[in-house]
Amino acid sequence: MSANTNNISSIPHYEELQQRCVAEIVQCRDDGIIEFNSPTGYPGDDLARVLAHTLTQHASPDHQHQRDHLPSSCITSVVFTSQQMSDEVGAHFIQTLPLWCPNLHILNLSGNQLSLLSASELARTLPSLPGLNEIILNYNNLGLEGARVLVSALEEHLFDRLVTLMVASNDLGAEGVKMMQEASHSFLKLKTLDICK
Repeated sequence: MSANTNNISSIPHYEELQQRCVAEIVQCRDDGIIEFNSPTGYPGDDLARVLAHTLTQHASPDHQHQRDHLPSSCITSVVFTSQQMSDEVGAHFIQTLPLWCPNLHILNLSGNQLSLLSASELARTLPSLPGLNEIILNYNNLGLEGARVLVSALEEHLFDRLVTLMVASNDLGAEGVKMMQEASHSFLKLKTLDICK
């Protein structure tokens, strides 16, 4: 994980990436959404690292008197899709979520390369995101083991509030799909389930 936090400023095009992240922060004040939902022309891992770093800084109480301060309470939706973010960087990105969006309701990380490492980190992070009720992870690489880890954590922490769970195209296989279908009955408020393997 440490490799993701060190030497952030040495990332190619760091200043341009940070400017894009700050622009998104300004927009987020109005709509509560942090959104990168199409390729930006920059490597997804670099964008994810700079975004997590920038948001952690701007949501910090130490930054509250700055013009571009972003109260962490205002972020309710994070959409970081189609960026091909790697599993390692994805795990770090997920680990930082409670620092800058503790009131998160919607997490959409579709179209990346998330696998067991990210699923395990999300499982550990769920208790620190008490408002999370929509999880969208379509088109990743969770596989059976990643799905098993995630389902176990969801059943423990989100059984009474999960509304949407979308994990289609994750190499779940028949066993994974069956597991998800069976687990879905544990979620009292579930309205949308997408688990096509």
